[in-house]
Amino acid sequence: MDGLKFRRQHVIDFFVVDFYCAEAKLVVEVDGPTHERTEDAERDAYLRALGYQVIRFMNDDVLKGKRYVIDRIWDCAMKRRACSNPHPSPLPRRERE
Repeated sequence: MDGLKFRRQHVIDFFVVDFYCAEAKLVVEVDGPTHERTEDAERDAYLRALGYQVIRFMNDDVLKGKRYVIDRIWDCAMKRRACSNPHPSPLPRRERE
């Protein structure tokens, strides 16, 4: 995804998130049908207070609507990356390194 790297099962404080993109400070969670919504809301609020953006998808969304999920993750990551780096280098990352 345009050079963005995502980690699986990443630890943030005392939580383990499903997917994490450090460059965009973006957390992506994929939930099953038995997920506890009250705990999720508290966890999301805690992570947001630390400066992370959290987006959630149900398993069915990922399995049946992959394009929607990918587009949503992309949009969130690009907005977050643009905010954190208002003056990006004109060269792709590989050429800068």
